[in-house]
Amino acid sequence: PGAMDGGGPGAAPCSDRTAWSANPGRPECSPDGAPMASTGAVAPSESRFPAGRPSARQHSYVPTGRDGCDRRCARPHKATASGEASQAALASVCDACCSGRALEQHAGRYPEVSTGPQAAALGPTASEMPSRESMGDKAARLRNKPTLTAHDHLERLEELAGVRQAFQRITEGAADAIARAFHDAKQRKRCGDARTLQAITQECVGRLRGGESLQVVDAGIAGGVKVADPSTGAFFKIAEDTVGIYRGSSVMADKAAKHELAMLTHLHEADAARLLTVPLASCVDVTVRDAAGRPERVYRVQGFSRHAVGGRTLRVGSGDGGVTAHVCAELDGVAEELAAGLHLSESCLLPMGGVFTRHKYRRVRGDRDPDGFPWLGPATDALLESVGAGRHATESSGVCAQVEAEHGVVLDPLRPVHAEHSATVARDAGGVPSRLPFDVELHALPWGEVVLLDTHRLCIPDVSGGGAATDGQIAVVWAATPGGPCGADVESGRTAVDASSSSSPVLRVVGLPEGGSTDATLATLAAREAGRLTGGTAPMWNEVDLGPLASCCGVAVLQSSDGAIRVLLPRPEQHWRAEHLTALFRPEAAAVLREAGAEPVSPDVVLARGAVAEGHAMDRLVAAGGVLLGADNVGRAADAVQEQLAACGRAGQGDDVASVRRAVKAGLHTRGLGLRHAWRVLGAMLSRAGEPGGMGLPRSVLRAAAACASLPSPGSSGAAALECLVSEGAAGGADADADWLLACCVARGVAARGRGVPMATTVLVGWEAAASGCAVAQAWAAMQRECGRRVKVSGSGAQSERRGAALSFGGDSAGLAERMIASQLRGLRLSERLCGEAWRHHRGGAAHSLSETCARASSDGGLEVLCLLVAAGWSENFDGRKAIETRLRACAFRLLERGDYDAALDLLERSRRIEASSLGNTHPQLAGTLFTMAQCWQGKGDKDKALELAGQSAEIFAESVGVSHPHYGVCLQFMQKCKQ
Repeated sequence: PGAMDGGGPGAAPCSDRTAWSANPGRPECSPDGAPMASTGAVAPSESRFPAGRPSARQHSYVPTGRDGCDRRCARPHKATASGEASQAALASVCDACCSGRALEQHAGRYPEVSTGPQAAALGPTASEMPSRESMGDKAARLRNKPTLTAHDHLERLEELAGVRQAFQRITEGAADAIARAFHDAKQRKRCGDARTLQAITQECVGRLRGGESLQVVDAGIAGGVKVADPSTGAFFKIAEDTVGIYRGSSVMADKAAKHELAMLTHLHEADAARLLTVPLASCVDVTVRDAAGRPERVYRVQGFSRHAVGGRTLRVGSGDGGVTAHVCAELDGVAEELAAGLHLSESCLLPMGGVFTRHKYRRVRGDRDPDGFPWLGPATDALLESVGAGRHATESSGVCAQVEAEHGVVLDPLRPVHAEHSATVARDAGGVPSRLPFDVELHALPWGEVVLLDTHRLCIPDVSGGGAATDGQIAVVWAATPGGPCGADVESGRTAVDASSSSSPVLRVVGLPEGGSTDATLATLAAREAGRLTGGTAPMWNEVDLGPLASCCGVAVLQSSDGAIRVLLPRPEQHWRAEHLTALFRPEAAAVLREAGAEPVSPDVVLARGAVAEGHAMDRLVAAGGVLLGADNVGRAADAVQEQLAACGRAGQGDDVASVRRAVKAGLHTRGLGLRHAWRVLGAMLSRAGEPGGMGLPRSVLRAAAACASLPSPGSSGAAALECLVSEGAAGGADADADWLLACCVARGVAARGRGVPMATTVLVGWEAAASGCAVAQAWAAMQRECGRRVKVSGSGAQSERRGAALSFGGDSAGLAERMIASQLRGLRLSERLCGEAWRHHRGGAAHSLSETCARASSDGGLEVLCLLVAAGWSENFDGRKAIETRLRACAFRLLERGDYDAALDLLERSRRIEASSLGNTHPQLAGTLFTMAQCWQGKGDKDKALELAGQSAEIFAESVGVSHPHYGVCLQFMQKCKQ
């Protein structure tokens, strides 16, 4: 009933058989009919980690509480004596319990120099283990835990989505409080407060309701403020340019944070990072406005899931800005695989201090210990013998020895193995290459986990050009002559962007020869070219004084003395700052370069000086830029953008500014490009539109795409800078009409999207963006005014889980199964070489996960049983008998479904012996096994034997759960069929 028809959660119901849920033999079904976990109690228990739902109030942050002490930590504490001292002690104990690690206030116990901001805030000692599962831990567990059924896959995808949503709630609420507290702290600092910015911020955060759980930490060298929240296991940092890296541009500081989020999202789904733990991440943009409603600043707060990293866990990379470097031969393979996946070559930089810390691991392979495996009965000992790991054998054999010989991993359940770590300081790397950019960190945790941090410099830099095209200067001319009506409908940020939106007669985009002319000369030339000046007299030009935020747009504004003409001079070289951190290609660029056969590149080349920067390494980086921005890739990007725009139109979203912008961005990302390259690609599309058999999109759609792609995302620092440019550049904002708004949008588009683009292409796209009319700009402005907070969250690996689901959903799963098994064996091998002796049980979870993969692949039963036995011997709180007999019955069901009745009976007989010895001869679970054995004998054609076993099963069900239970009825029905 159900076992022979392959029924299961998510399977199609069978018309002539009993429903799956009524099958008494299914291992996933408990005797009372309730679903059971098909894998047994082997995975780490799932904690009650809170969602951390923040308060809706802007100036408070209230994380979700827990049962326990008055600080609402995870476990109750003993009551102590009354008094302020005891209350302070209790609070300290609760803080330590809630954090699960040594925080800054406990630094005296572990005098260790942290390697990075997250490490300083949340770093443990090498012997500490997080006391409960964090959001990042849970996401990693869900990604790495294979399941047996399609239903379980869908359930896990839902759980991953829930983790992502919970993490977003946690970070969104805390980020708002941190940003506003930091803004208040900066104002106090400007008013003369002599304390450090971190100390003032801590005071401001502490005044918020619930803010006592947020702890400001002083760490890292890049400036800004870092905050840890032990109550939710999250870490935050504000992208603030306190040390002048981005020359005071908040827009550029935020771009580096955006690239890190993009890379983390990519790595969550990348095969190259499958051996690594990648943090969950979010970016929250919080806009702070003054009393008049003008934006004062947008703070981009990055949130990360906590991981148990610290000064003692850094193995690869630099945690002090390149002064020293860490290398580790054991992690070289992991770094090499990651670098290959991202098409990176070795770093050419040496530590400035000339000091390397070499980390070495020595694998300690102990003697076989017969008492090292729990006694689970003679049937389990027989299983050990069957896989070559007999309890009293001197050496392993069979499957056990074969796996160790082929993959170099010890899977003998009776042989202890662990690693011993040592570190030495030297003047060279000892022959270990630097595979990754110098400031990308790999941390090895004592239980074998490897965590990747500081990932934004894994993106490939764009060295195609540092500023505007060398063939001239672009100017946008606005004149006060009244133009035609714009007719915008800006309700909810939507606008009709079609041919009816015509260009204003007073807005012109012109190209000028650069020639070293002054801004006043260029303004006069632009006004003449636009037809706004006649005769030989040049007006007096006054440069509009822009504030710090508006100046981030990279646009100079000159106004004639009578105020009738304004000329905007976009300067991409002033907009883009710290280009090695901000002007980067998308992570998808690696696949494009690999497809084109380009050589791997090193992002560190842009930081090198002298012969290194001028040599072959820089040539390869320039060549990579040539491939990505070459005619072929730009043409393919144009095709992808066209496809996205067409789909946007079919979905009825062609008149939505955000949707059109998103469509352009999605098309660019497929070819490793970003919105920074939008004008280059749109120029190719517009050029094709005038040719026979062109792009096939209406001109109005291309104009709308040019306008929407020129605009920054509402709520971002770039959007706030553009808003300030519109108001400050319009003589105090009194005459900031729709045409002026459009002129500023086009000029900002030239500065942000025209980097390295030929002048003819820039003028063409600029004209089309202006020709779209004022409606697009007005719709964007309406969204910008309403957006006070903007949130972006990285992926959680759900996409890769969908690929893994192919093993349960069918299809071409054989190759995928082999790759997954090989990958998990590599992960076990790596864990074995990093794991300390005290953390052996953590490898049991990995072994169980591998046994699940073998089960899903319906192959390599010996390896599956071996891994299950390893999990039974190495895992803590592991019910070995239950897990083993559950797995044996699951294996038997797959063999039964394939018609391999003899092999299925062999496994079921082993399971029956384990159940009889551990549960007794009257347990309903034993009855389910007997019933499945009866089905096997029926399949073999021996109805008498089937009838005998079904009768025994019915007797046990009648005695244990009663004759009214559905399983007893199923047995009777089966017996009736056997008698026919």
